[in-house]
Order: sequence, then C-alpha cells, then structure tokens
Amino acid sequence: MDDPMDEVYRRHNAGDQVGAFVAALAVIRDDPGLVLAQIAALKLISRAVGDTQAGMFEQWLQSTGFGNLDNAAVILPALFECPAELYAIGSILAVITASQGRHREALAVFGSFLTADLPAPLAKTDVAKEYGNTAEVYDQNILHTASVDFFTAFLDRSLPGQPVAVAVDVPCGSGMAGPWLRQRSGRLIGSDLSAHMSAMAEASGHYDQVICGDMVEVLPNLTVDLVVSHGSLYYFRDLVPVAAEVAKALRPGGWFAFTDYPAPCGTMATISGNLRYCRAPDLVRAVMTEQGLEESACEWGLTFGLPCVYWLFRKA
Repeated sequence: MDDPMDEVYRRHNAGDQVGAFVAALAVIRDDPGLVLAQIAALKLISRAVGDTQAGMFEQWLQSTGFGNLDNAAVILPALFECPAELYAIGSILAVITASQGRHREALAVFGSFLTADLPAPLAKTDVAKEYGNTAEVYDQNILHTASVDFFTAFLDRSLPGQPVAVAVDVPCGSGMAGPWLRQRSGRLIGSDLSAHMSAMAEASGHYDQVICGDMVEVLPNLTVDLVVSHGSLYYFRDLVPVAAEVAKALRPGGWFAFTDYPAPCGTMATISGNLRYCRAPDLVRAVMTEQGLEESACEWGLTFGLPCVYWLFRKA
C-alpha cells in the first residue's frame, strides 16, 4: 500500500513547494490526524510571507475542517494525544499566527500546548553539560543566529543611541551578541554557565572579561549599566531571584533587556521538547515592578523558532 505522504515528499524533493503543499492538504482532508501531513503543511506555510502565507493558512484551516484558530486550539489537543506530536504542531501554528501580527491568537494557541503542572528545573550541571556538548556547532544553527539578530534589532529600536559605561551579557554563550554589545558599551562583561561556552566567548575577543558561573551568583559581584539576557530566563521557574539580582547590579537609570516565552496566565511549562518555563506578560511586569524596574519597551518576537516577548526595563 502506498504511503499517503509519498506525493508530498516527491513534490518537495523536486523543489515544487506549491505542489507539496497541495498534496499535504489532500492528505489532511482524508485524515486530519496524520501528524506528518499536518507538520509538512504548517512548515510550508511558515516559510511563506505576507498575503501568500495568509492565503495558505486559510486553505489549511478549511482543509482540516477547523474553520478558525479558536476551533483549532480546541480540536488539536483532542486529535493528537502524544505530547511530542501536539507540541510540534502547536509551536509551528503559534509562530505562523505571530508572524501575521495576530499576537493575542498566537498567545492563545501557544498556551493550548503548555501545562500548569510545573516540573522541577533542570540541574545546573545538566544545563552546562548540554551547552558544552553543542558549543562547537551552536553558532551554525540558523535558529540561534536569527534569534540574536532579531533581539539586537529590538535593542537598536529601543535603547538610547549612546553607549553605556558597563554592560554584561548573561548568559553570553559563545559570544554571538558580542559584536553588537561591543559597539554599545565602554566595558563588556560576558558570563555563562558552561565552561566551554565561556572559553569560546573569551576567544572571540569581544569581551573585556568573561566569568563562568550561574547568572544569579555572578550578578551580585557586578555594578553595571546594562544587563542583556537573551534566550535563557526560560530555565528559571521563578523569575523573582533573577529580577532581584539584576536590580541590585544595575546603577540608577540602568537597563535590563531580555526575552521570555509567554503564557496565557501565571507560569506554565512546555509539554514536550526542551523544558521551557513560560510566563504571562502581566506576571513579568509585576515581578519587575516589585524590584523597582520600570517597563520601557515590549514587543512580540521569535526566539529559537518559538513566539516570545522582547522586554526592556529601566531602574528608576
């Protein structure tokens, strides 16, 4: 018996993306529960832009029988009981929705694939080992490089033009944000939990000092004007200790720029893939306000291929 996905693969391998999309929709109309067809269609939609993407997305909604996003958010969890399958589909769907500027709907869709049952955080040693094992190829992943580019573009739009005296990039990873931060700080400090990543950041030549350690333990020893934390706070189930140490490290008028994954309410966690804690924007604002940090800018964006929020706060 022929695999229903054969035509999708054949068209895709031939470079016929439109034909692959049409073939995927045909499979979905026959069996909306076939996860490979759903993922193929959504990935093709996510690569399109503008009106083309909007038209493809509408075709997908009609082919699945969902009709609209609200229905999709309800039906998908019932259709795919496997958390890995559900999360794979839901995360792509949320990215598509966010890229169309439909942020309320993106938050609702993304929230449908999160859980309020919060698992224990990963051990610091496990996190350090994970990044140490991937350090040599980390910069080769386009999701990583694009995420840094998107975030620094937000900082270009949101921070004052003049450089700050001292900035800290925490965690700095291999130093991908180093070139941007080097131009905007008199003194630049990097810090990362992974010894391998710290060594790569130091070797990049962008930092005046690199410290290997947990950001909550490193920050109390610093006095800075800018704290940048990209793609890392999702490891913290509780944001309060981070915000408290950032507030102590910042001079009056200093800035805290970071990314965080959103949740519809409170703190939630991803149901599959890498463990990520996600927070409601109102919760983030409340935590920062409690530490004397005032919101300066907030935008929706993408980090590591998932919808996120770019934040900028200032110490009074």
